Amino acid sequence: MRAVVPIKSFENTKSRLKNLLSEAERSLLSQLMLHDVLDALLGADGVSAVSVVTPNQTVSEFAVSLGADTITDDGTKDLSGAAAAAAHFLTVCNEPAMLLIPADVPLVTSADIEAAIRSHPEPPALTLVEASEDGGTNLLICSPPEVIPFRFGKNSFALHRQEAETAGIACNIPEIPNIALDVDRPEDLEILCKNGAAGRTAAFVTKLEKEGRFVPS
Repeated sequence: MRAVVPIKSFENTKSRLKNLLSEAERSLLSQLMLHDVLDALLGADGVSAVSVVTPNQTVSEFAVSLGADTITDDGTKDLSGAAAAAAHFLTVCNEPAMLLIPADVPLVTSADIEAAIRSHPEPPALTLVEASEDGGTNLLICSPPEVIPFRFGKNSFALHRQEAETAGIACNIPEIPNIALDVDRPEDLEILCKNGAAGRTAAFVTKLEKEGRFVPS
């Protein structure tokens, strides 16, 4: 199964953290999160290849340096557009399934990815992991890749589930806590400090906390 990770760039990201982190720190945070996600995917049994979907040369070169390949995003405006472009590319390549995970889910491990893949039903089917905060979708497996339209954004978990029901396909919903956390808000940084998480992102955030940049509640 091929995994895809859409990301526009490392710059001008995570605007809800701008009162806490500088632009350079937010850029580094985005890069570290992508690194953690790619590590999990590249180390997971059942993942045949990992593709980063991006229009950005810097992101592309970084992904390739870690062992991923890239799918060029030719100007799609949002995550749903990037997912649709990737799914179409995989369909043309005769890939039977697509695993999509955003680049800001830094707690994910290879074991989490393997658990999601093992739980995926026989095609046609959909597997979804819900974001803990806004009802978004933090992991999606679809077989075949274009089996449903993509509805990423707030409450997309429910919308994707509805698309599966409309299409009459199986919809699997495993509980994988590490995948449920995406990092967008100061509260998410606090969670990374509290749970003693491993990984580059958690180490960076914990360092900031020890320097007194913010105090977990």
